[in-house]
Amino acid sequence: MRQASEEASPLVLVIDDDPDCRRDLGIAVEAMGYRSVTASDGASGLDRLRLGGIAAVITDWQMPGMDGVAVAGAVKANGGRLPVILVTGATHWRAGAKELRARGVDERLFKPVDIKRLRQCLAELIAK
Repeated sequence: MRQASEEASPLVLVIDDDPDCRRDLGIAVEAMGYRSVTASDGASGLDRLRLGGIAAVITDWQMPGMDGVAVAGAVKANGGRLPVILVTGATHWRAGAKELRARGVDERLFKPVDIKRLRQCLAELIAK
C-alpha cells in the first residue's frame, strides 16, 4: 500500500524503446521523489497518458514507429499543456530549440542524461 506522500508525488511517464534507458530514467525519476511509469514506444505511452494522472513526459527521440517529437505533438494536440522532455543520443541533431518548442517539446536533453539537469527541468516544468 502506498503512503500518502507517495500518492501526492507527481507521476512522470518515461517512454523509451531501450529497456536499459527506460529503466534507468525511471529509477532516476523516483530517486528525485517522483513516481514513474514507463512505456516502450510512443503509441503505448500515449495509451498510458490517456488513463490520466501524468504530470510530465520524458520521451526518447528516436524510436520505431512514433518518434519523440511526434509523441510531443500528440501530447500537446488540442491545447494540452503537459510538459514534455525529449532525450536523445543522436549526434546529428538538426532541430533547434525554437523549432522543437513549436512541435510540443519543452526541453531537450542529450544522453547520457545529466541527472542534475533533468531534476531541474522536471521541477521547473511541473511547477508551471
